[in-house]
Order: sequence, then structure tokens, then C-alpha cells
Amino acid sequence: MPKINPFVVHGYNSPKYFCDRNKESMNIISAMNNQRNLTLFSLRKIGKTGLIHDVFYKMKKKNKKDGFIYADISPADNLQSFIKIIAQEIIKQLESKPLSMIKEAALMLKSIRPKLSVDSVTGEPSLSVFFESKHEAEASLVDTLEYLKKRSEKQRICMAIDEFQQILNFPEKNIEAILRSHIQFMNNVNFIFSGSEQRMMISIFADAKHPFYQSTQMMHLEKISAVEYKEFIRLKFNESNINIEDAAIELILDLTRDHTYYVQYLCNNLFDRDLNIITVTEVNNIFTNILLENESTYYGYRKILPEQQWKLTKAIALDTGAEHLTSKDFLKKYDLGSHSSVSAAIKALLTKDIVYEEKGIYYVYDVFFSRWLERL
Repeated sequence: MPKINPFVVHGYNSPKYFCDRNKESMNIISAMNNQRNLTLFSLRKIGKTGLIHDVFYKMKKKNKKDGFIYADISPADNLQSFIKIIAQEIIKQLESKPLSMIKEAALMLKSIRPKLSVDSVTGEPSLSVFFESKHEAEASLVDTLEYLKKRSEKQRICMAIDEFQQILNFPEKNIEAILRSHIQFMNNVNFIFSGSEQRMMISIFADAKHPFYQSTQMMHLEKISAVEYKEFIRLKFNESNINIEDAAIELILDLTRDHTYYVQYLCNNLFDRDLNIITVTEVNNIFTNILLENESTYYGYRKILPEQQWKLTKAIALDTGAEHLTSKDFLKKYDLGSHSSVSAAIKALLTKDIVYEEKGIYYVYDVFFSRWLERL
């Protein structure tokens, strides 16, 4: 029987394969148990979604009668697609029988007669909704929220809406107000609003102009500490009788900048090699292979980014985190031209999520891409 790769890259398995985050888990559980809605924000691929699933896993073990709903709304681009995702996840995660799913979907979206089909093999529901007008869509959102409130009379519910900042991109501009006006009266439903667009999330929950202003507990998710990650990496390899040199672990964390997804991905590939011992040489070899595998994608960035944006991206990578992008020294060092052209380029790169800023320092978002740029 093949070994289970303990370095999970996608989804969530169980606490056994989840590194640290005990303090964060307890803070979120405390918020949920004490009826405090919570806003969770972080960089992408730092482990935010995994943390939510870890919290729900632990809470389910203690509160089996409670309902737990996770909905990722990143694919939603308008109110209709938002309602479809939310309603589908509510039905899927609160109901287990196909007939019950169909019945509850009809009760939830009573004004539009939704069509819900259930895959005979997987049991996964697929909800079809269609709105003839903006008014009908808004009425269905209210129906969904009212259904959730009524359902909470039977059981406590915790609901996580991931990539919540997406609602700011909808053409309909009153979604925040509708959500807030109903959520504030849900005494037995608690929400986790999570997102990876930090500025947008802070705007929604910390700007007095927005309906959700100061309505939740705010929580910023940092990177896992190097100390905890070192022990986790060593333990997971050792459990499968694979030894790993201390220097190799240090190199893994250095190459990936302690960024959760990239740590997991590199370790996942190392584990896949079925080695008896992992050395610095092996880490370097596997890391180089990963960069080569993604090289066509990275050259694709070169084709789609304007020259100034490409040059600035490369400069930020070479600086391994850069600040004062418009200073004379930085402009001269990387031959970037004028102050104004760099200012325009960084705004575009931030919008495209090629680059992010943290505490005044700019980084290339994709760590592997950044490391590849360093080697050009």
C-alpha cells in the first residue's frame, strides 16, 4: 500500500496533516462560541481556507448537532452567481438526503422555483437559478438569509464565506447593506468572512462608509512560524522513515520564504521521490525541477506584461522584497526610468496581483516565479 503524502497541497485532510495554527484555531472557536462574527484576512495561499476547515473539524467533534457551512464565492461575478453558490452550499452542507435537498431548496428560494439536480453517483447537488429582474434577485437573497435564520432555530450554524471581498466587484452595489441588515439579527448563526484581498477586506469592515463597519472581530493570519514549520516537516518525513537534514529543512523554508503553499508543494514533491534521506542537494534538485516545470507559464508573464511592469517585477524579485521603489538609487540600480512610470507600473502590478505590499515592502506574489526571476 503506497504511503500517504502528508504534505497536503489542496483542500484539507485532518488535524494530523495540518501544521500548527493552534492559537488561531482557538481564537476563532472562541469567537464562534461567544457569538462574535469574525473577519479573517491574509495573503493568498497562506493557509486561510485550511484553517477554517480545521476549525470546523474540531467544532464538529464537540458539537455534532451544529451545522457548518463553507462557501467560496471567488467564482461569483454578480448577485445571481453569489446566491447560487451560497444557496447550494447551504443545502449541500446542511442536508444529506437528495429528497431533503430538493425540498429545502424550494423552501429557500420560493419566489423563483429553483431547479436542483443531484448527481446519482457523487450525491453532489447542482442548483439552477434564474432571475428575471434585479428586484427578484434581491428578494431571493433575502429569502436565503431568512431561510438560514429560520433553520438556526433548530440548530446553531457557523458559516464561512471565503473571498468575501468579491462582493465589491458585483455590478449590484447594495449587497453589503442587504447582508448586514439581516445578519445582525441572526442570533444563532455566526459568520466567518474571509478574504485574501487585504485592502478590500479592511475597507469593508473598518471603513465607516461601509455597512459592516466594526461589526466583526478582525483577525490577520500571519505566516506559520519557522520553528513550528521545521518541527512539522521533520516529524512528517520521520513518520514515513525518511530522514531529513537540518540544513535541508532550513533551505526549504528559505527557498519558499515560509509561505505555506510553497512549503507544502516543495515538501510534497520531495516526499514523492521516496528517498531514504533528504539532503540539501536533493532539495536544490527538486526545486530546480519545479521551476523548470513552470517555466512556460513564467515566460507567459513576459509576453503579457508591458515592458516597464516586467522590469519592475524582476527588480522587486532581485531585491528579495523591495521598498522605496521610486528612490533614485532603486531606479538607477535597475534602469527603471522615471519616477512617474514606476508609480504607474506598481499600481498596475498590485491590481493584477503580480506584486503585493506588506508593511511598506513589495514582493512578487508567486514565490516560485520570484525565485525563477532571480535566476534569469
